[in-house]
Amino acid sequence: EKDYYQTLNISKNASADDIKKAYRKLAKKWHPDHNNKDPKTAEAKFKTIQTAYEVLSDPTKRSNYDQFGEAEPSRNQGWSNISPDDIFGGFGNFGGFGGFRQQRPSRDRDMQIEVPITLEEVATGVKKKISFPRHNYCKKCNGQGGSKTTCSMCKGDGRVSHRHQMGVTITTCRQCRGAGEQIINICTTCQARGYSKKTHSIDVNVPPGVKTNDGLVAENEGHNENLDLPRGHVICVISVVKHPEFARQGSTIGCSRTISMTDASLGTKIRVPTVWKEKIKLTIPPGTQPGQVLRLKGKGLPSTNSNMIGDQLVEIRIEIPRKLSTQAQQCLREFEKLQLKN
Repeated sequence: EKDYYQTLNISKNASADDIKKAYRKLAKKWHPDHNNKDPKTAEAKFKTIQTAYEVLSDPTKRSNYDQFGEAEPSRNQGWSNISPDDIFGGFGNFGGFGGFRQQRPSRDRDMQIEVPITLEEVATGVKKKISFPRHNYCKKCNGQGGSKTTCSMCKGDGRVSHRHQMGVTITTCRQCRGAGEQIINICTTCQARGYSKKTHSIDVNVPPGVKTNDGLVAENEGHNENLDLPRGHVICVISVVKHPEFARQGSTIGCSRTISMTDASLGTKIRVPTVWKEKIKLTIPPGTQPGQVLRLKGKGLPSTNSNMIGDQLVEIRIEIPRKLSTQAQQCLREFEKLQLKN
C-alpha cells in the first residue's frame, strides 16, 4: 500500500504550503521532459507524485486518507467526513447553491494541427514532418507567472458568495478567476504568461486510406504550460488536398479521358494515370458512347476498415470537331449514307 506522505517526503503534520512546495520540487525533478535517459520510469514516478498531491492537497480527500487509508471511503464507512458542499456540489447549480466541482486534469491542454496530404499519399500512406509553436512552462518562475499570494477577495477559495433576498449565490472570483491566488511580482522572463513559445517538430505516420477530418494523436507532444502536469497531446487533423485530376468517393477514384470520334467508333487503347503514380493501359471498346464509364479494378484507394482496395472509374468523353474541312464533311456524309443502307 502506498504512503502518500512518504511519496512526497513530508510528515503527516505537513501544512498545505509544505505539501505544495514538496510536490513542486519532486514534480520538477521527475517530469518526463527532464529525464530523457529513462522517460518511462520518470513518467511512472511523476504519476505517483501527482496522485499523492491530488489526495493530500484536497482537505476532504486528505481527511479520508488519514482515517481510512484511501481518498474516497467505501459505502459501508458512512458519510461522517464528507461535507455538504461535496455532496451537493455534483448536482450542478440549482438556484445558485453550489456548482460542479472541477476535476483535476490528467495532462496539459491538447492542441490541434492540420496536416495536408495528397491523394497519392492517401494511397500509400506517408510519414509527415510537421513543425509548430508549442508552449513550455517558464523555468524561471516554474510556470507561475511570478510570485503569488492568496487572493484577497476570495481568501484562496476561488469562489465568492453574494447574499440577496432570494438567498446566496456562489460565483467564480473575478479577481483571481477562480485560481485562489494572485501574482504580486511579475516574472520578467515570461511577462506573467507562465510559459514561453518554441518551435517543435514531430514525425506523423499517416496510414493509407485516411479521409479529411480524420484525427491522429501524437501523445505528450503538445503544450506544457503547467509544471504540475505532463504534456498535452497533439491532435493531427488530416486535410486531403483537392486534386486537379482525380475525384474521390470513399475508396473509389474517378477521372475522365477524352477520345476522338474515330477512336470511340473503332476502339483503341489509351494510358490512364492513377493515384499510385503509374499509368495503366485501358482498352476502349468499339462503339463507346459519350459518358460511358470504364473500370480499373484495384486502382482506387485502400480502406481503413479492411484490406480491400477500391476501383478507379474512367468516364469517357468524346471530342466533336468544331470545324471540318470540305473533304472531311464529304467523308462524313458518305459515312452517313453507308449507315443508312445498313
